[in-house]
Order: sequence, then structure tokens, then C-alpha cells
Amino acid sequence: MADGGVAAGLPRDLALKLASQTVLGAAAMAINSGKHPGQLKDDVATPAGTTIAGVRELENDGFRGTSMNAVIAAANWSRELSESCRIRVHLKAWESEFQLPVSNVGHLGHLRLQVF
Repeated sequence: MADGGVAAGLPRDLALKLASQTVLGAAAMAINSGKHPGQLKDDVATPAGTTIAGVRELENDGFRGTSMNAVIAAANWSRELSESCRIRVHLKAWESEFQLPVSNVGHLGHLRLQVF
């Protein structure tokens, strides 16, 4: 949002302040009102106004789907990192138990180990 403000001609510090206050205000409204964000949008969007013009652009550019994909990607990456940490813990345990030199394994990436 701040970059959009700069692109529209605002100084960076003002754009960042306005973007931050916009997000903070929207979050406060959602938390304090108990209303669905879509209802809040409907409550503040006036015909041919700035809010609905911005919403239209978000929808045209697939903001909702992109936001959902970002959350899903973060959740998937979190699961992968969690699995990687479990593998490292197991490798450290093997190193201690079997005197195996595995401490220089480093980042395992997408490697999956299965022990039978």
C-alpha cells in the first residue's frame, strides 16, 4: 500500500504512515465490530467512491486468490521446515547413539528420510 501511495505522488514517510493506519484501522474495525470484513467493506464503500474503486482493482488483479495462495504457501513451507527440524533432531540423536559424523549435513531442503 505504501508503494502505491508513493506511486500516486505521496512522500514515502507519509505513504507508509497512511498505509499503516489504514491496516490498523481496518483490523480494529474487524475485531471490535464483530462484523465480517465483507460487511465492513459494504458499510464504507460509497457509490463510485474511492473504496470501491480500490476494491475493484484488488478483484481485477486476483487479490483474494493471491492472498489465499500466500497463506497456503506459508503453511506448506512451515510444515516442510518443521519436518526438516525433526530430521535434524533425529540425525543429532543418531550421531550421538551410533557415533555417526552427520553434524555437517546442513540444509536438507526437500529431502525426506524414512527409517524402517
